[in-house]
Amino acid sequence: MPHQDTALREDYARAADDLAGRLHRCLETPDSGAALADYVRGAPDRRTALAAVRVLGPDVLAPALFGSRRIDPADREVIATALAHYPLDAGGTAETTSLDRVTTSLLHRAEGAVSGDGVAVDDGVDVDAFLRPEEHWRPWAQHMAQVASCALPGVCGPLVDQARTRAADLGRGVARAMLRRDYRTAARLVRWTALADNGAAVEQLNVEAVLRHLELCGSVDARLSLDVRIARLLRTRTRREGTR
Repeated sequence: MPHQDTALREDYARAADDLAGRLHRCLETPDSGAALADYVRGAPDRRTALAAVRVLGPDVLAPALFGSRRIDPADREVIATALAHYPLDAGGTAETTSLDRVTTSLLHRAEGAVSGDGVAVDDGVDVDAFLRPEEHWRPWAQHMAQVASCALPGVCGPLVDQARTRAADLGRGVARAMLRRDYRTAARLVRWTALADNGAAVEQLNVEAVLRHLELCGSVDARLSLDVRIARLLRTRTRREGTR
């Protein structure tokens, strides 16, 4: 049984990588069609494909959020099916609950333009409540990396507010991850710096240099490449909005 569980997790991971690659290509070609529906239809195993949709969470909506079109009805159906097929159990973590809440909220707004009123997200985790002040930034940054798929256009609330007020801690988290060559964590945190930037650079962190380095490192990692692409699009978007 453990061997079967391991094999299943590996299948899910491969499927998530495949889907991340497809989403990345869609982000490079805006308004390119029903990415999720096409992916599920062409997958060798439908259940595994739906699991990949759940693994990537809100990121499956990124092509529509960065594009100028509504979410494709076929893609909406795929997301709803994946949520129903793999419901969050009662033991879900605060992070998975937050990701599910954002996915569901964005899906419910799919009948209208996705660029309308923001979707608020608050996972209720207070990582500062049980730590000494000098220890605050590391667990907070780790937590922000775990919920980085919430860093998307149209998402607002306490997490986004924290990213804006704790820019220095985000910078520390990115720097530490880069030094440790933990490029996935670095890319996830850079998403928050890009969303929270609004024209102001994070102190003591050359975000552009980090993105260029991650783009080189991400050439063989589909999920890392997706995070970096989203970070770049967020950076462009927030800076453009900040100059209005």
